[in-house]
Amino acid sequence: MRFSSIPTCGLGISTIAEAMGLPDGVAVNDFGGASTAESVIQTKRAQQQLGQALGAMADAFCLYDADDRLVIYNTKYVEYNPHIADLITPGASFAEMLRIGIARGGFEMGSRSADEFFEWRVRQHRHPDAPYDVQLSNGRWMRVHEQRTEDGGIVGIRSDITELKARETHILEMSQQLRRRNVQFDTALNNMVQGLCMFDSEQRLIVCNGRYLEMYGFSADVVKPGITLREIMKYSVSLGNYSEAEAERAIAARPSHAAMRQRSVLEQSLSDGRVIGVMHEPMEDGGSVATYEDITARKLAERQLLAAKEEAEARGKALKQANADLTEKSRELAAHRDQLEDTVKERTQELEQALVKEKEYSALHRDFVTMASHEFRTPLTIIDSSAQRIAARMDKMTPDYLQKRLSKIRDAVARMTGLIESTLSSSRLERGRISVTPRTFCFSDLIVDVCGRQQDIAPEHSIEVHVGDEELDIAADQNMLDQVFTNLLSNAVKYSAKGSPVQVRLWVEDDEAVVAVRDSGVGIPTVELPRVFEKFFRATTSTGTAGTGIGLHVSKSLVELHGGSITASSIEGEGSTFLVRLPLEYMGEAGGKVAGEQDR
Repeated sequence: MRFSSIPTCGLGISTIAEAMGLPDGVAVNDFGGASTAESVIQTKRAQQQLGQALGAMADAFCLYDADDRLVIYNTKYVEYNPHIADLITPGASFAEMLRIGIARGGFEMGSRSADEFFEWRVRQHRHPDAPYDVQLSNGRWMRVHEQRTEDGGIVGIRSDITELKARETHILEMSQQLRRRNVQFDTALNNMVQGLCMFDSEQRLIVCNGRYLEMYGFSADVVKPGITLREIMKYSVSLGNYSEAEAERAIAARPSHAAMRQRSVLEQSLSDGRVIGVMHEPMEDGGSVATYEDITARKLAERQLLAAKEEAEARGKALKQANADLTEKSRELAAHRDQLEDTVKERTQELEQALVKEKEYSALHRDFVTMASHEFRTPLTIIDSSAQRIAARMDKMTPDYLQKRLSKIRDAVARMTGLIESTLSSSRLERGRISVTPRTFCFSDLIVDVCGRQQDIAPEHSIEVHVGDEELDIAADQNMLDQVFTNLLSNAVKYSAKGSPVQVRLWVEDDEAVVAVRDSGVGIPTVELPRVFEKFFRATTSTGTAGTGIGLHVSKSLVELHGGSITASSIEGEGSTFLVRLPLEYMGEAGGKVAGEQDR
């Protein structure tokens, strides 16, 4: 039915609605001029059906005639225009209602002036093309769909897209945050001393670092995600790293899909004489993580050790034979023989001890790679799972459910960031790429800030801070010390039961700033205390708690770079205390005072 063709009688809208039996929530111009009883009944039935349809709509509906005056609308149209609800009535002018709505502050106009916003809305309304969005001053967003009718009128639909806008904003922020964390993760991988690759269950490359490409002379344009292991081996053969037969043996030596339940270690001999140690660590999804280490020097040392042992054994046998054949040899020759045997024995023992130490360190490193692989994979799995749930239920999820998923993603990102920072600091320390940049700053404020951040992260714990009444200045690298005490506070909270107190106390003693961090956690066995600052070492009481064994090692190194010291005392089952001593004035490598730049 085209309403513009039905003449009006000048009656009020409520009168027409009552006469036609229209439901509440729908208003139309009145109708008249029916020539017969049957046409009146048909008109009434049509109006009832139209009224029921418009009243049941989830969106706002309106119809303006060729003079741009309101003809029909539903209750949603009034609800979505609260700033002009009192003006909405059949016959009202669109332009006049818009101008009053702007004057009443009903819209968010952005950078437009009131006149510019008015002209823009009138232009969009009278020349409808694509849908456009409008934000009301109460924060709600409306998507406006309008279209011209054949008789010159305008029919419009307004949909509330507030929740859609909010979800779009959250998803954009999450994507930007994930992009930044991916850059940090790539930086950590490319700063590793070892090469690293991750393959999926189909033996296709997922990710690799720069050290792996450098080790084999690969181009990043060729060896990239998606390439298969066999294709990589074929490419390596073309570069002359080894023969096709050796490549086939290397592939055959790698565990099959069914057998990839245990760690495997193999060695690759390259044509240039280098030996690469390859360790494959299986993943639960059938893929694997592989690390590559140049062990040429170690293999050479092993060969030298074997040669030395064989030489020593041969000399020992020769000397024993000579002693049997020359029983009359002088005491001086016998003494010389004994001395030579002792020397060989000592040298052999030293080499054996060095080999044991190297194997022990390699075992620790392999355990670290396994643990770090798990620690990195766990937050990535949480992020991926939450992102998939958000994508799958985007049109149905509530704000509370979305906030819960976003919180999980932020927690996983924070966890990965801590792992990356510890790994990067350890790598830089090993290569001597960290230097102290002293600045004079308020040490008391730093301790309070670190404790405050940790209290926000772990509100279930009580962190008691005692820094004295007077501010304490110190010349040191503020970022390094922030990392040291952040790590100590994080450990204190991590290894303590919820609700247990953590005490932090700062005082001055003999021109040194002394900080004690005490917890009431699981403690450290007495026999393990001497090793607590060793790289990759974790106490037996830390079983079941996430960690890499790097944090305390890095903290001790950073404190010692300042000329300070850090010690630990503990009673198993009662808690631990870490005591940090730092000179108030940074002495520098030459031993003289270095004035820090004022940072107050």
